[in-house]
Amino acid sequence: MLYIVKNNYFLSGYILDAIKNKEGVSIIQYERIKPKGGKKVLHLVKRFIRAFICNRQGLWIDDFFSHSFLSALKDITPNDNVLFWGCENLKELLMLNKEISCRVKNVFLWNPVSTINRTIYSKWEYTHYLHRSGMQVFTFDGGDALRYGFHSINQVYRNPNFDMHETSDLSQVDVFYIGVDKHRTSILECLKEEFDKEDISYNIYIKKDKHSVVSPKLTSCYVDKLIPYEETLAMVSRSKCILEILQKRQAGMTLRTLEAVFLNKKLITNSKDIVNTPIYSPNNIYVIGNDEPRSIKEFLETPMTPLPSSIVRNYNIEHWIEQFI
Repeated sequence: MLYIVKNNYFLSGYILDAIKNKEGVSIIQYERIKPKGGKKVLHLVKRFIRAFICNRQGLWIDDFFSHSFLSALKDITPNDNVLFWGCENLKELLMLNKEISCRVKNVFLWNPVSTINRTIYSKWEYTHYLHRSGMQVFTFDGGDALRYGFHSINQVYRNPNFDMHETSDLSQVDVFYIGVDKHRTSILECLKEEFDKEDISYNIYIKKDKHSVVSPKLTSCYVDKLIPYEETLAMVSRSKCILEILQKRQAGMTLRTLEAVFLNKKLITNSKDIVNTPIYSPNNIYVIGNDEPRSIKEFLETPMTPLPSSIVRNYNIEHWIEQFI
């Protein structure tokens, strides 16, 4: 049996819902306990001791994880496999590694190490102790795989859980973008200017963050909160193309890219590395900074090239998960 211990991120639930009834797979919701008030310091001290010093099973474990979560972990036997999906807190992973006895324990990092850890020391600590734990660590970020000796693995998505024909009204909008600001406004300003000049229709939704400086050119595009994912998918289905803007130092295939693949949409991206992936086709993907002087308008009017199912299946959760069973 493969037990997937998943984080509470909504996209984890959406993707893993596709295999919730798969034979040989059981999904466990990761549930931590957050300390309150004056107990926080003691909580941190205990967590440090359990993660790095004490190997005694059961010690203080009820202080860190919910009763229902710990009860679910008791079903795991020495013959089973465990996959920690997007559970990226180092100390909690080290504690759970000591609590669970099974055949193989794998960790799938759904964020780059530079996102999880900001300082040089914390990055060293994170990667050093994950290797030392004996757990196998997998990442979709090729740079992290080379830099830290992790196993490289494809990004993963699922087939849509709705009828695309019911929500698609002949592609009402040319380009769709949604995302948190994170210093992406300068690129969005340039693209919006080109869209307006080329008479390209678009829906752009920018979620402000604490560092946001509202751009006068994008005033109408800002939103206070992100649209629920189900609504986002419905809006994508009514668009010809998805726009993706990677942050600096971000590498690896993103979920936006796979949304385009699985929802059969074109993609505009600033990822230069995407041309080296099996999903790349110049008819389907426009790379900002690489594809000029071809205009975005010309790209949008070019018919798509269907991707072989043998390529798409490598990113489909139903096939992807087999490597851990």
